[in-house]
This record gives sequence, structure tokens and C-alpha cells, in this order.
Amino acid sequence: MKFQWMAAIAASQFACAAAVYAHHGVAAYDMTTMTSLKGTVREFEWSNPHATIHIDAPDDKGNMRKWEVETNSPNLLNRAGWTRDTVKPGAQITIFGFKGKDNAPTMRMEKIVMPDGREITPANVNANTK
Repeated sequence: MKFQWMAAIAASQFACAAAVYAHHGVAAYDMTTMTSLKGTVREFEWSNPHATIHIDAPDDKGNMRKWEVETNSPNLLNRAGWTRDTVKPGAQITIFGFKGKDNAPTMRMEKIVMPDGREITPANVNANTK
């Protein structure tokens, strides 16, 4: 009985550690240098814990790269006026944000310039900061 109790405690500790690891915040991103990507949206993944924009954008040598751009959670985006249709596949957009520290094609989004010139942020889909 004592072994089962200890096994249950150990399992709960592993579960908590996995949840903490899964929510990494912005530690994986170089938050000191904002950069931009101009490319074509492949998909807008409206899922937890963070909505993700998948975009094809050229690198410095002109080679196309598949980028994953992390935004806020769908719940926070929805409160700011976003929907799962705010960013449409095939749209040519420019995303401003912070690249991953590991040189992988990942970014944390700060704002998007939409095809019509509108600028939106995770905090306000109706923003126009031009």
C-alpha cells in the first residue's frame, strides 16, 4: 500500500513538471531584437496553448522556409476581436516579432501588417498603428 501511495505522488509530480515545461513563455525567443517576415500564410492554427501562424517566407539567401509564428491563446485573441478567420491561408502578410534563440524558423508575433495595410496586434485586431 505504501508503494502505491508513493507511486501516485511521483506520477503527479511528473505530470506537473510536464505542464510547466509545456508553457515556456517567451524564454525561447530573442526578445532583444525585433525582426520581420514577409510571406504567404499556409495555415492559421487556432488551438491551445497558443494559436500558430504557419507562413512560407524567404530567408536571407532567397530560399523559402516554413515558419511557425506563435501568438497568444485563442481565448485571449478572441477577447481582442480575433477569430479563426482573421488570418487566411494564401494571404501575403508581414509579421513583426522575435525569432527563436536556436535559429529554428520560429517567431513570437508582435504585430501583423495585413494585405490591405491594416496593422493588427495580439491585443487588438482593429489596431492601426501606421
